Amino acid sequence: CGASCARTSPRGITAEQVKELCAPFDTVSLCLSKGLGAPVGSLLVSSAERVRYARHRRKVLGGGWRQAGILAAAGLYAIEHNWTAMHRDHENARFLATELLDFGGTLDLPCHTNMVMLSMDAPLRAAFERVRGELAGEVLVPDGSSGRVRLVCHRDISRKHCETLVRALRRDVRGGASVVTPHPKPRSYASSQRAGKQPAYVTKAKIHTSANKS
Repeated sequence: CGASCARTSPRGITAEQVKELCAPFDTVSLCLSKGLGAPVGSLLVSSAERVRYARHRRKVLGGGWRQAGILAAAGLYAIEHNWTAMHRDHENARFLATELLDFGGTLDLPCHTNMVMLSMDAPLRAAFERVRGELAGEVLVPDGSSGRVRLVCHRDISRKHCETLVRALRRDVRGGASVVTPHPKPRSYASSQRAGKQPAYVTKAKIHTSANKS
């Protein structure tokens, strides 16, 4: 029962729902990076006895932090401020899935969270290759030669990033048709991105920005 419990509901998940999901387990970990946006860190939740044992084993294996308060503060901020905003990642992933299915994509798995597992026909696969150069410096597109990609949305990816990728791919596949329904209010992201200083990246593992590759 890992970080995925935080993504169960498109509109977020309540404390009571987390409690219900984790009830069958004696030990649970929750990653604070990825969707929550903290630079590093995870929570380990269990009985006092198991937590003492885990801390001991960590030290035996050489694990430990000094002056870790600043990273702990980032984790607390992520929990207190970013938890309820993760539904936007789900919405962006569903947008990508819906749009790409319209011109040559096939979902390997249903898009229930922030991940799009996509197989592509030959025209879409070729389009992924061609738009890589076109979007260089704005969006870096994955190698589509295998015919399969995995796209993962997180808090540093806006609807505008997704629209840019879809527009370019559709134009290439269909020879000019590039209508994308605009997001009514693009989500905010880092000021450096708003200034156009940080290119967005699309990789097999995730969509991320150069400011946050975790």
